[in-house]
Amino acid sequence: MSALLVLTLCSCVGRGTTARDATGAYVDFLEFLAAGDFDAAYSRLDSGTILMLESTVSSLGELGLSGLHDGRHFFELLVESSPAELDFGEPGPVFVVSDSVAEISMTGDLPADAPSHRVLRLQDGAWRVDLTASLSDLLDRQLSGTGLAAGDLHAPVSAPGTP
Repeated sequence: MSALLVLTLCSCVGRGTTARDATGAYVDFLEFLAAGDFDAAYSRLDSGTILMLESTVSSLGELGLSGLHDGRHFFELLVESSPAELDFGEPGPVFVVSDSVAEISMTGDLPADAPSHRVLRLQDGAWRVDLTASLSDLLDRQLSGTGLAAGDLHAPVSAPGTP
């Protein structure tokens, strides 16, 4: 196979509107996480998840918690410190809910509180992983007993086209 063909095939991963495209994007995301490539994994997050991470870092800084550089750094810390709670699972059947939203069912041995599916959103022509619900749940568990909730720390996040 020529190098040009391989390059062309690789540049299309995560693009397109089919269930197969969404699955490919999610598999890429998992592979980046497994390899510890948090820059690449972060670039595959949807805009709502990135907004949530960035605004949480800003709020934590205002509360005096230093050491978090930005949303990408915070994402890495959350994934590394809570791998069981953010169990990403193996992708199963995919359902394209609309032109811009896909849900991937998770398979395998998942913890009882792990999500049964992941949402991907088509943004800027590529499928992006939406982790807002999972991260909000994780933050709520970590903030338990502090008088704070995840929603106190991040900007309101809604999917494009929803209230």
